[in-house]
Amino acid sequence: MSTTAKLFIDPQPDLGKGAKRLRVDCKWSTTTAYHVPGLVDLTDEQIVTVVLQRHEEECGRCGTARLWQHADQNLRDAVEQVWQQMGAADPRERRN
Repeated sequence: MSTTAKLFIDPQPDLGKGAKRLRVDCKWSTTTAYHVPGLVDLTDEQIVTVVLQRHEEECGRCGTARLWQHADQNLRDAVEQVWQQMGAADPRERRN
């Protein structure tokens, strides 16, 4: 069995015009997001970025490298930069 995750983008017309379900699926985990245009204006690439990042965080065992070609690299880089900054901060200074 493959250890590489797969990306599925399926129309969901019952949720609204242009709505879609995005799934990242591997043998260990499935991460799903739904997008309905007009509620939040995101590109497909931005939504793929979110789903891939969530999947990597939740699963952490499969290969997602080839799926990142469908993502928004600027958004991915921005999130990585924020995580690095948060990691460098003193945990005693953090507030919820």
